[in-house]
Amino acid sequence: GARTGRFSSKKPNFQQIPGRSEDGKKVRACISTEDLDGFVIVRADYSQIEPRILADLSEEPALLEVYLDGGDIYAALAEPFGLVRQGGKELFLSVSYGTGPAKLATTCGISITDAKAIIYEQFPKQFPNTTLTKKSVIREAKRRKPIHVRTILGRRIYLPDLVSPVEGLRRRAERQAFNGVIQGSAADINKVGLVRCHQAIAPVGGEIFATVHDEVLALAPIDKAEEIAHLIRESLEGVKVLNQVPLVAETTIVNNWAQAK
Repeated sequence: GARTGRFSSKKPNFQQIPGRSEDGKKVRACISTEDLDGFVIVRADYSQIEPRILADLSEEPALLEVYLDGGDIYAALAEPFGLVRQGGKELFLSVSYGTGPAKLATTCGISITDAKAIIYEQFPKQFPNTTLTKKSVIREAKRRKPIHVRTILGRRIYLPDLVSPVEGLRRRAERQAFNGVIQGSAADINKVGLVRCHQAIAPVGGEIFATVHDEVLALAPIDKAEEIAHLIRESLEGVKVLNQVPLVAETTIVNNWAQAK
């Protein structure tokens, strides 16, 4: 149901149960195999899938190097500007989602003026390919009839407001354009991964029962849990759509969903 192609849910909204709050943990703990004797939950998710897509699409040398060397992308984004690691995460959100300087300033304890300088002046100089890719996505979308961006697998997200005479609408559409490519491509990868997981684990007794964005929850017989975890990880990492950056999936075997965080 999400515009970018992500799955969404309602009544209840299973996608947005908090993972770290005490109340959220209590709710997640209810997703349990307590009454299913002989079964456990295999939980898997992609590691930093959206930053990996950004690095691959932009072919930014500094970001590619991080992933090919097994480094930390958020630390790499933060380090040139003397920011803490969380500042690197906020910079990624600023580039991909269009979040403004206020969040970066609050997170890193810097002034709005300094945050603006980092986002709008220093970042484009430090990571030029990323900025050029973002501009290219918007430019190409405006040339298409009807106006749209395309995800990594060619799915279209229509954004007529990219040529709106109203500046506020136009700027919002520009933020949605690049976000649509990044988040929409992640949704593509997740869906292909889900199909691969189902095909791999169904023959050995595994069953996917939920997905939350880049996370997969599967039911597994205890004696098959390790095998199913391996098959899920292999299935998710085996989605071959990125050119240079490897996909990495992490798995956990738990008795309830709260234990997976």
